[in-house]
Amino acid sequence: MRKTLIGCMVATALATVSSAHAQVFSYSFTDTNKAVRNIKPATQTYLNPAGVLTLNLISGLDRYERVTVTRDSDKKVMYSSVSTKTSVADRIVAADGTEYYGKDMVLPALGEGPLL
Repeated sequence: MRKTLIGCMVATALATVSSAHAQVFSYSFTDTNKAVRNIKPATQTYLNPAGVLTLNLISGLDRYERVTVTRDSDKKVMYSSVSTKTSVADRIVAADGTEYYGKDMVLPALGEGPLL
């Protein structure tokens, strides 16, 4: 009986473990025309930053955010980073009044070509 109960508890614990995904709220960068751009992902597929790219991520409390950028041609990892844990201090109010918990992650200039 005890083994069955422990087995059920372990199975329940494993069934409730799942990965969570962060949402990209917006991209911020300076483009090749020296204009500062703040773009939502749904409005533009291709970006042309002249330098660093800032990702504004929504994740929820007590989460780590991982960003991995891969080159489309050979799937080589060009950049990877993990944020610190999101806490109550990471509450963000966006320009449109939206409030959420998340982080800003800055990606270095990654060069030319399609990246995922």
